[in-house]
Amino acid sequence: VSPDGRFIYFNSNRSGNVQIWRMDAESGENQTQLTFGEKETSLLPQISPDGNILYYLKKGEKKRSIWRKFLDSGKEEILLVEGNITPLIELSLSPDGNFLGTCNISETEDEENDNQTVQIAIVSTIRIAPPMLFPATGCQIGWSQNSEAFDYTENLAKGTKIWRQKIMNDSKPEMIMTT
Repeated sequence: VSPDGRFIYFNSNRSGNVQIWRMDAESGENQTQLTFGEKETSLLPQISPDGNILYYLKKGEKKRSIWRKFLDSGKEEILLVEGNITPLIELSLSPDGNFLGTCNISETEDEENDNQTVQIAIVSTIRIAPPMLFPATGCQIGWSQNSEAFDYTENLAKGTKIWRQKIMNDSKPEMIMTT
């Protein structure tokens, strides 16, 4: 939902491929396709706090990347990150709009066995910078109200743990709940 409550952003495959659409929140009318691509899907819409920028995951046959679309001009561009990330699932915009969290596939650890690990990547939306990478077993990301930390889950055979990780220092994650 847009910050002002006027629009709902959603995924639909009604055009033949999964893309992002927008409709009026009150009536469900004026359904408009916002992203396009014959061989790519656009997923996980996130709207900036001012309602002017749509962030999303673009997934092609061999490449996944984070994009943004400026809704006033229609201009689209890849979100530039210093270095490489491979977003897998999840896209979560911080309340201040300055960071996006995603589940990232790390580089291959053992090329013979093609082992890959998953981590949380936090990328800046306001400047080109290296991603902040955090080890994780789960990729559901929820932000603190002040955008200084994010919460994520660790799913274990004995239950689930919820962790909080501050992003601006080298602190260790803090367990905030176990179930």
